[in-house]
Amino acid sequence: MLKKGDSLKEVIKQSEVRDYTYAVLFFLVSSFFAFFVIRPVLSIAVALQKEAEELKVINETYERNISNVLKIQSDLESIRSRKYILGESLPVKPNLNVIIQDIRRSAAEEGITVLSLSVAGIELKGEVNEPGIQPQIIEAKIDIQADYNQLNRFIHNIVNQRRIKTISSLKIDRGKVIGGEQEVKLKLIMNIETYYLPELATTL
Repeated sequence: MLKKGDSLKEVIKQSEVRDYTYAVLFFLVSSFFAFFVIRPVLSIAVALQKEAEELKVINETYERNISNVLKIQSDLESIRSRKYILGESLPVKPNLNVIIQDIRRSAAEEGITVLSLSVAGIELKGEVNEPGIQPQIIEAKIDIQADYNQLNRFIHNIVNQRRIKTISSLKIDRGKVIGGEQEVKLKLIMNIETYYLPELATTL
């Protein structure tokens, strides 16, 4: 216990004061050690942990991409023997005579009268400077006369042919009545688009 007449040395020698002094010094040393030693170590550990997690994500991404590439290669190998199907559905040349033959054959199979048939190439769709492989388009205009069932089967035959085709416009007019059963003939004007891809010849 401190007394009024005690000197500084005597005060320091007292156990309570020594204990308090040691506690303060220990706190200061611990604080210094924690701030200048432990804190940087913890910061490095946290940074390393974060880097390890990022590397794990990168590795998983690489592994996933490699697996996708291997799958694509496997798929390409499996369809290599059927590459001719791609050539028929999206040829490298216009093959206008094939288009005409396909349309006329579909009409003949249904007993349909072809009033007119014209085929012409049109400009490339999209911007001229658009990057990547772009298909060239051929437009065919068909004018036929048939009953409803014939028209229905004819349209299905056209779109189910191996060469890719899309119907861009379709107009059906009621025609004249034919025969004693009052069968109605319909007039169909249909524009279809089919495609070819010259660039494909250099990529296959």
